[in-house]
Amino acid sequence: MTQLNNQMKLRAVVVASAMAFGLSSMSAQAAVTDWGYSTDLRFTGPTTFSASNSNLDSNTTSTYELSWGNANGNFQTPTGNSSLNRSALTIGSFASNPETLTTPTNSSTGSPATSAQQGHPVTVSADAVFTGNEIGRGTSFTHWNNVLDGNFSTLTASTFVDTITLFPNVNPNGTYNPSPAVSGPTLTFNFQFRETPNGGNANGLCADGSNPGSWTNGCPDLLGYTGVNVINNAFSYLGDTYYAHILQLKADGSVDQIGIGNLSNGECTYLGLANGCFGFRTLEGAKTTERFGFAITQTTISVPEPGSLALLGLGLFGLGALRRRNNA
Repeated sequence: MTQLNNQMKLRAVVVASAMAFGLSSMSAQAAVTDWGYSTDLRFTGPTTFSASNSNLDSNTTSTYELSWGNANGNFQTPTGNSSLNRSALTIGSFASNPETLTTPTNSSTGSPATSAQQGHPVTVSADAVFTGNEIGRGTSFTHWNNVLDGNFSTLTASTFVDTITLFPNVNPNGTYNPSPAVSGPTLTFNFQFRETPNGGNANGLCADGSNPGSWTNGCPDLLGYTGVNVINNAFSYLGDTYYAHILQLKADGSVDQIGIGNLSNGECTYLGLANGCFGFRTLEGAKTTERFGFAITQTTISVPEPGSLALLGLGLFGLGALRRRNNA
């Protein structure tokens, strides 16, 4: 009788285990592996400009463009005369083919960037190594950094908001049905912007302490912000939790870095921000495009601080030296 009871208990355990395994398999199968997406980057107010001493000065503030300088100038075709030029920040789409640097009115190109523009959905990453279809190409912003007469006003601060919407019912070419829509992260960047003196400060140095001659056409202009989490942004669908991570992308679509890099303490101070601020440098007399993407995982990821990466590199160097010594 005892043996029979034990056999019945064992059978019950096996059945229960099988049911549990089946349920977990069903749950795993229910998780979304490919997401359609729409990601929209927009400028929002308030926007501020420095004072102007020119009657030709004109500032434009719109959803996808901030521009300043000569009212009759064209930031896309600058001249050699600084009194005739305009500069601008514009929003485009890196998912469009070819990519767009601006967003024309009533156009299907530009922001928002979509998986349909990209031609495929974004695949959930299992290992947080983002390659191929695991990268969702998103929006971009471009600084058309043209040489301006000092009498014109310049941009000093504004806000841009990045909103990601996700769609589980996506086709292989990236097109999706509008419902259901899942709200991904909405990130608000209150940024400071400075057009820096090309020749540097009173000591002849750029804000980061570098020599102006080490840069193209002098010290770069700066855009910086603080306090926005760009990795491990959680969202849920049908009981499963996913995490979205903002990426900086290279022109070929590969990952430049996860998250957004830090500016130096001197540059943060120049912008009026706390040490450790995040942001971008843009070269004088050129257009600089920062391309954004995102990736999705079902677990959080950890990205080392730049200092930690340096220590890791030193540690690996030490291990290598030790190994060479032992081999000798």
